[in-house]
Amino acid sequence: MFDKFRKLSGFATEFFYDMVSYVRYCGISPMQDANLRRSYKILIEAHALEKGLSLSDPRPFFGTAKIRFLMAELDKYSDAPSTLQHTMVAGVLNAYLDTHRNWGLDAPILAEIEAYTTARPIKSKEVAAGGLRHLPGAYDHTGRTPSEFLASRFSNRELSDSPLDIKQIETLVALAQTAPSQCNRQSSHAHFYQDRQQIKRLLELQGGASGFAERVGNLFVIASDLAAWGGAQQRNQPYVDGALFAMSLLYACHANGIAACPLNLAISHRQDRRIKQAGDIPVDQRLTMMIAVGAPKDANHPKAAGSPRRPVAEVFHPHLSA
Repeated sequence: MFDKFRKLSGFATEFFYDMVSYVRYCGISPMQDANLRRSYKILIEAHALEKGLSLSDPRPFFGTAKIRFLMAELDKYSDAPSTLQHTMVAGVLNAYLDTHRNWGLDAPILAEIEAYTTARPIKSKEVAAGGLRHLPGAYDHTGRTPSEFLASRFSNRELSDSPLDIKQIETLVALAQTAPSQCNRQSSHAHFYQDRQQIKRLLELQGGASGFAERVGNLFVIASDLAAWGGAQQRNQPYVDGALFAMSLLYACHANGIAACPLNLAISHRQDRRIKQAGDIPVDQRLTMMIAVGAPKDANHPKAAGSPRRPVAEVFHPHLSA
């Protein structure tokens, strides 16, 4: 009896610790370092503009409020956490400017960008790293080394809405099953949809596919069985197993010339229930992410968000013996 009580009390203490830690250190907490919070906000807003630029038909002058926000915030930002923010913003502003100039458009926001970038000269290499990438031959892996293949994967929002062959989808899922799974539980599930109304409802609940949701004709929802895990100490493992499975599925798509774009499920419990209801997903599965897939609209010359990566020195922390 005492052992059962101890296990049950463990749920309360572990989840309470999660709550306290998250409230204390998350990106909206006033207790978190202001410059660190600003560093991530800049990345998030800059990438939102990159995603808009990578759409097949971007809306002219979209995101002007975000542009002004980024220019103001970058002036306040210290390079202490990372230099990536300067790279991303520089690339985004130049890509935004070039895109609208190529369309033959003009507006005050473009003059603001020109004035800002002139006053803050950025090295051409840094400019090229952010904003927008054009990727000729992105799905031709002939002669690529394993390292080159891994580095060539990207999120493609230029999808054909034609249904993919279900046998091909089964092959992709079988490849995703090669992902590691804790104690070989294999708790992950790939729910797949091609009904346009059902996809529309699921993406509305997800809320992060604006600009290309209407062109998604094939959609995965990745989930994990809660029954595979036990005890409070394993509370986050469904997400780990699901994420490993999803990443393998993304690489399986890329290897087979299928365009794919992962969509986060940072959702409330209410949205979680509605997605499960709309997608006929068992209530005892933990949702991990959605993945929009399809034939690439332009397999030979796709474009994608710049999404530059941090310098390795910022993420690699060797703890070597003395």
